[in-house]
Amino acid sequence: MKCFIDKRLADYGDRFFWDIPVERVPHILVVGSSGSGKTYATKILLARFADTYPDSQLLVADYKADSDFSFLEDCQGFKRFDEVADILNMGLTILENRQKGIDTSRDFVIVCFDEYNAWQNSLDKKEREQVTRDYTRLIQLGRSFGIFVIISQQDAHKASLGQSRDSIGTVIALGRLSKETISMLFSNDKEVINPNNDRGVGYMKIDGKPLRHILVPGYNMSALENVIRQGVLRSDNAF
Repeated sequence: MKCFIDKRLADYGDRFFWDIPVERVPHILVVGSSGSGKTYATKILLARFADTYPDSQLLVADYKADSDFSFLEDCQGFKRFDEVADILNMGLTILENRQKGIDTSRDFVIVCFDEYNAWQNSLDKKEREQVTRDYTRLIQLGRSFGIFVIISQQDAHKASLGQSRDSIGTVIALGRLSKETISMLFSNDKEVINPNNDRGVGYMKIDGKPLRHILVPGYNMSALENVIRQGVLRSDNAF
């Protein structure tokens, strides 16, 4: 499954897909305001992992708790609203077990936080500081143990990403983009970025490589969700 279409070529009637080399560039940040296609893009990424690596395990935290991930409702590896901290703890447990040699496998584990920044902001200062430390540990150490993180949120904020920003290999921004988001994610490309994009249109940068103008392709949503669900069910068996 390919991820995103090259927007410039699509304007000329050509369909060229950009993929993400997840084995070499783990940890993905997806940014986009409400209605930008952010959650849809996140589902494509989750399905891409689960489809490409049939032994991979998905853990999904959905703070906004709407219907986008309702197809995972009965899965242990899915939490919403005030239970999303459980997903972070599950990811840390896998990391610690692999560090200690209790778990010697290196099957990919994908930990996805939808509306991560909104969840952080809901916590009091002490809780937020602990979550930031735990999340930073997971994202900085996870790569060596096959644990990858996908963060999806409405804007890019230095406070929410903390020291982990340099560990994020792929950044994707869709729809209308704030000056802060452009400056933080694409500081060297500010002059060529259009801040007013349609739904499903935006920019992607992988591991510092040249900026790519992208279009999120259409897929059969039921098929995508079925692939994601199988990946989450695999994580249920691990706990």
